[in-house]
Amino acid sequence: IIVQGNTTLHQYWNVQVEKQFGEVCHTRLADLLASCTGGTITSDTMGGCRTIVCDGPTGTIKALACEKPTANNPSWFELYRQSYNGTGMSLCLGNSCVGKSGFAQANYPICTQIVRDIAFSSTFPAANVNVSLGSEQVFNYSIINPANLPAGSSWLIDGTILPEQEDLDKLLFTGQSEGTYNVTVIVSSNETSIQKSWQVMVLNTSTATNATNTTNGSGSCSTTLAQISASCTGGTITQDVDTGCRTVVCEGEDASLQILACEKPNGQPKQYFEMYKQTATGSGITICLADACISNNGYAKSTNYPICSGNSTPPAPSSIVLLSTTPSATQVGLSESGTKQFSYQLSNPSGLPVSTQWLLDGGILGSGTTYDFGPEPVGLYNLTLQVISSVNNVSTQWTINVSTATEPVDPNASIAIAPWFPQGRSYVFVCSTENIVPTAYDFDFGDGNKNANYGQKDVYYTYADAGEYTVMCTARNGLQQAAANMTVVVI
Repeated sequence: IIVQGNTTLHQYWNVQVEKQFGEVCHTRLADLLASCTGGTITSDTMGGCRTIVCDGPTGTIKALACEKPTANNPSWFELYRQSYNGTGMSLCLGNSCVGKSGFAQANYPICTQIVRDIAFSSTFPAANVNVSLGSEQVFNYSIINPANLPAGSSWLIDGTILPEQEDLDKLLFTGQSEGTYNVTVIVSSNETSIQKSWQVMVLNTSTATNATNTTNGSGSCSTTLAQISASCTGGTITQDVDTGCRTVVCEGEDASLQILACEKPNGQPKQYFEMYKQTATGSGITICLADACISNNGYAKSTNYPICSGNSTPPAPSSIVLLSTTPSATQVGLSESGTKQFSYQLSNPSGLPVSTQWLLDGGILGSGTTYDFGPEPVGLYNLTLQVISSVNNVSTQWTINVSTATEPVDPNASIAIAPWFPQGRSYVFVCSTENIVPTAYDFDFGDGNKNANYGQKDVYYTYADAGEYTVMCTARNGLQQAAANMTVVVI
């Protein structure tokens, strides 16, 4: 409206506002969706920068994200990996991720396509269930609805809609009569429809499994978190989901409790589990996984596996056994620039904690199921694998011949080395061979000196100092090679 003197001018515009579902854009770090591959986000805090922690069965990853160039007027953000002790894990903000890579960044605005389909993010129980006659069983669900579409639900038992359960996210089923029932939930938006069905067996027995307050367990002894029964005092378990760590929710009339349980330690094998209180309202609810319970306390730790319930006693643990080793041959030939990975597979039926040691010429060099050898100087090396448990130990050994030759070791060839006429610190070493006609010899005298590509089988050598030395000779002909070693004591 423009007014000048006695004249007033009006200009009108028609503005039509349309809701677009195709894309959503963000210009602030706090608005970005955080996601984790290989685990569950257990902490996400904003304090100037944003700190995110993800815990999974193989380890933990922690990342820090900061607005740039300033927090008040950001043009981009940067994501830094702070700690990482797992495998196969990554943390993402939007489409920017850190994992093996320790740094990522993205410019604002950050836009993502909105998926219009709805989908189940979780359903409870996770599988078909048995219910004791007269007992109750809770069924519930949660959905992913990124476009915030209007959605409603219907619950059906044996195909009959339950009007009183319309648009509710849970159903309380009571086993009033013996038999098999089909429970179904249908969730619909104006664009798509999804459904989940369970088969429920109502049994007239006091030992029916999966009763109202117990999930995922069958008594006796357990060696993993997934095998252990969850129980709740003061309410009913309404959610029990395993996504690397295990989330259990128990709800009562005026209270609720949610806990997170994770296998520990982060590496393999798992020895126990830890429980953490995540959210709680009201009081009087306790959630237990075997002997570990949380109510008012915020943390609990189990005893070591196996964890037994009732009058069960742990079975006698079985011995560990080496199933295979790579390479399978105990004699290995390599060139000076060559490398070789050694590994093993273990049978461990009782899930015993084990430790692994790789020893090279008696010195401990590493642990884990693999060891990378080389490159190493010309010489003869003894690599030993030891796997140790509380019941028994297993071991194996390889002899590695590193030479300037690249010919493969011939298992049919043999070689012997012997000193001739030692006089003081002077020796004549002779290599005698069978099933191989050498064209060259490589001598390693054990004191750091070598005579490579030598044309004769005998060599004269004088040691500078007294001591014990391992002498090695490699005979080769361009097609094959063989090696032997001996120890001399120089006075």
